[in-house]
Amino acid sequence: MVQALEDRRSCAGFRPSSVGLDEICSIAEVAGLAPSELDLQPWRVHVAQGSALDRVCSALLESNVAKARAAGTALVLSGDTATVDDSPVAAHFYENRSRRDFVVRNVSMYLMAFMLVAESRGLATRPMAGFDEEALSAVCGFAPTQFPVAVLLIGASDGRQPGQRGRRLDPAVMVVRLGDGAHR
Repeated sequence: MVQALEDRRSCAGFRPSSVGLDEICSIAEVAGLAPSELDLQPWRVHVAQGSALDRVCSALLESNVAKARAAGTALVLSGDTATVDDSPVAAHFYENRSRRDFVVRNVSMYLMAFMLVAESRGLATRPMAGFDEEALSAVCGFAPTQFPVAVLLIGASDGRQPGQRGRRLDPAVMVVRLGDGAHR
């Protein structure tokens, strides 16, 4: 697992092809083992290929469109705040708190699991947050309680290597002991 995290990179480029629905479902099933607060699993994976991919591209930042078209498959990972109502404990706890934050945290854990499973099967991924939320919600036909959390491109890498890893926080800065404000 450590090696998978150390090796993971956002794909720099994709070969023009699409990932089969059976493969996506298989990855989604394993990724579903991701932790989920109160086991509510507020995530859904919407698969966009062909003309559906064109519609999704219309809601992406312009700088993301070419990458999405090259991948051939874009997954819209959505969350649904209505899942909180499925649990009396969650409904009570989140009554005056942000249900949206609850959903984003849970979908984010699922997203990371999905990427690691996909990459363990030889598929490259590239997560994206650059999209127009309202437009993407309309493209996907989301109910008022649903919203897009991320777009994930998935496919076969074209072999181009991504750039160097970005900035990494020093653990001495990242880990703070509560109570005395001292770092690690």
